Amino acid sequence: MAAASDWYQQQWERLDTLAAKQWLILWGTEDSFITPSFLQKREKRLPHAQVDRFDCGHFVMEERTGEVIERIEGFLGRG
Repeated sequence: MAAASDWYQQQWERLDTLAAKQWLILWGTEDSFITPSFLQKREKRLPHAQVDRFDCGHFVMEERTGEVIERIEGFLGRG
């Protein structure tokens, strides 16, 4: 796991290189594993990101499948 932590840290350090890209962040507000502070950090680093919050836990795509599909299609201009 230590190597995984290093990899994630490297990605975090490079995030500014992607900040101008379009981002869709799907967030479960009831996630007890990844807390709101993680989202706040990403919102600061990606201020133009579209952030969609769902009343669910960690597995947003499994818990809110239909809504997630609609959001992704809308984000991609297909909705």
